[in-house]
Amino acid sequence: MTRSCQLTLVFLMLSLSAAGSDDLVGLWEGHRFAGPVVAGDLLVSHSDSEWHAEVSGHRVKAEHVGDTLTFSVPGGRGAFRGRFRGDQLAGHWIQPGTINNGMPHASPVVLQTVGEGQLRGQIVPLEDSFSIYLAVTEKAAGTLGAFLRNPDRGFGVFLNVD
Repeated sequence: MTRSCQLTLVFLMLSLSAAGSDDLVGLWEGHRFAGPVVAGDLLVSHSDSEWHAEVSGHRVKAEHVGDTLTFSVPGGRGAFRGRFRGDQLAGHWIQPGTINNGMPHASPVVLQTVGEGQLRGQIVPLEDSFSIYLAVTEKAAGTLGAFLRNPDRGFGVFLNVD
């Protein structure tokens, strides 16, 4: 279980501990949205031999070698790698590992020429969120039963929560 999953579960359980047993029966949800931090309009520009990229409030220097352009956003927030094809720059935005599986994800990005020395495109990364549901039911003799589920990963099926 990832640290984020553990925190979501702890938050959910603390919320439930404040309720009386009659108030616990039902379906409870915990949700964490973790990004992406970088998304939206991407502008790549150059003057002389200097290349820059602007995205989500960041302006970074880009490296242009042959037909390839690359740049990274500080703090491990993501990176771009693309190739020029005529008046387009086609590549991928690589976002950092997600809370669901910890793996980076690449999204296609195509930038079109919008003016002298400028290309514009859209970064549309994978949403990074995690949900967990706790179903609480009333059992015989006034006891409560519960089970956990996470529809994103199938998480909870193998946990013996009761």
